[in-house]
Amino acid sequence: MAGFNHFGTIADALHDGLRAAVNKAAFDIQALAQTQAPVDTGFLRSSIYTITDAGSTYTGGVDALPPVAASGDDLTATVAVGASYGLYVEMGTTRMPARPYFTPAVEAVRPGFDAALRAIVAAMGAK
Repeated sequence: MAGFNHFGTIADALHDGLRAAVNKAAFDIQALAQTQAPVDTGFLRSSIYTITDAGSTYTGGVDALPPVAASGDDLTATVAVGASYGLYVEMGTTRMPARPYFTPAVEAVRPGFDAALRAIVAAMGAK
């Protein structure tokens, strides 16, 4: 019986919703990490970038690490730091206390991402 198989439409809607949730979370993490990053010269803040299937916000610079390779998957987004010292600021060293900016951004965005995924599941009629 034609007209009863809606799996393709459902799968497309699920995929589009997941892609939108992943990309929104990635850009939210980037924006929040940039606002929370300590500023000395501003390079650390400006070196935080996002890569999605649609492109990258990587700006590079003389002192920047090379960009992370894109995953090639439209349901994967990467948020990265181009400043070579970004990890030391985040985690601290034996001579410098940690000044976290990235992990708190991820944790702040997590509830909204989880809620978006729950909304997608609810819209699909799953319980």
